Amino acid sequence: MSEVHRGVLLSVVGMLGLSVLTLPAGWASAGPLNPPGGPITPTQKPLAEIEPRIAINNTNTPGDADSLFRITSSGSYYLTGNIDGKSTVKCIEIFAAGGAQITIDLNGFTITGLTDIRSESAIFIDGDNAHVTIRNGTIRNWKNAVEHFIGGSITLEDVRAYRSLFSQYVVKNATMSRCLAEDGGSIGFNVDGGLLVDCSSINNTGAGFTILNAATTVRGCVAISNDGGGFNLGQGVAESCRAESNTGNGFTNPGVMTNCIANASTNDGIGASFSATIRGCTVVASGAAGIRIVSAGRVEGNTVSSSGEHGIEVAGGRVTVVGNTISAAGRNTGAFAGVFVSGGDCSVDGNHITNMLLGGDDFGIQVTGTSNLIVRNQLSAVSTYFSIVANNTSGGASTTPSTAGAWANITY
Repeated sequence: MSEVHRGVLLSVVGMLGLSVLTLPAGWASAGPLNPPGGPITPTQKPLAEIEPRIAINNTNTPGDADSLFRITSSGSYYLTGNIDGKSTVKCIEIFAAGGAQITIDLNGFTITGLTDIRSESAIFIDGDNAHVTIRNGTIRNWKNAVEHFIGGSITLEDVRAYRSLFSQYVVKNATMSRCLAEDGGSIGFNVDGGLLVDCSSINNTGAGFTILNAATTVRGCVAISNDGGGFNLGQGVAESCRAESNTGNGFTNPGVMTNCIANASTNDGIGASFSATIRGCTVVASGAAGIRIVSAGRVEGNTVSSSGEHGIEVAGGRVTVVGNTISAAGRNTGAFAGVFVSGGDCSVDGNHITNMLLGGDDFGIQVTGTSNLIVRNQLSAVSTYFSIVANNTSGGASTTPSTAGAWANITY
């Protein structure tokens, strides 16, 4: 190293040393190395002060003549282990009113009743206007897993119910997330108002979901192999739900349905009564109609394939059927149509209907009612493209789109 470079380096080192020596006293010291004298004490609040929790047991929550445990006041409660209850009395009864706030953490444990006698519910909520949250546990072999049918509200998260004698969940004003109902003797979810998200109902002898209040939304829920149909929606809302291999309809009586799937229903894939909007859904291999609607609704942008009877059936008036894709409808014996309209004042517009050759006597669009509009549909591989009675308005049919009118139906 040259003498010049060595001199510069020594100057820099000297400046750094001087800077360290002139730091304020508070910066230069790291504090005492020895802890202060006296006993060691906590520096934070204990859990009991942050979230006071009460164990469910005979001391804290003693039962009465018809319950094993009874909760009567607001608080955060939890299980400390599995419970083998008596199905002849309620396992946990909540009797609190006046806006009580109650949380029960099942803590991953199981509440098990009797297999032969199931006359009471595992968790029974009584007392008007209580707000109850139950989470994280399993309930087996009771009359109902959770029963709540009066005022207030209930929140259920990550609760699993098996083999209830009747409906597994009977709840009102409910918010339910990631709950399961399986192998029950009746309905999986019997709900009077609320929101259900990512819940599953499997192999129940009743419907997977029965909604009693139109102010209810089911989102991302699944119904599989239930004997009473998948979803009975009670004019409620279904979003991104799936009905698979249910006996009966996949979905019944929707108010609004979007992006749902009905597969292998023994009856209709979707059966709607009135004022329904069915949009963006997929229906495959239904035993009867793919989508059946009675009156005053809109069926838009759906895909229907391999239905036993009509692809889309309109049994009443004032229904718009627009932009749907229907293929291979009419698998059953008889004459069926891709779109069948027996009502009036309906619009059949811009649908794509194909592969209606399975029975040899099927129709692309069949209209037996009057005062309907049939325009801009596309039909291919159909035994008979149209069967339309008098007193309806049609855009006509053309095999040449380049010269057809704007309202013409195209066959090819």
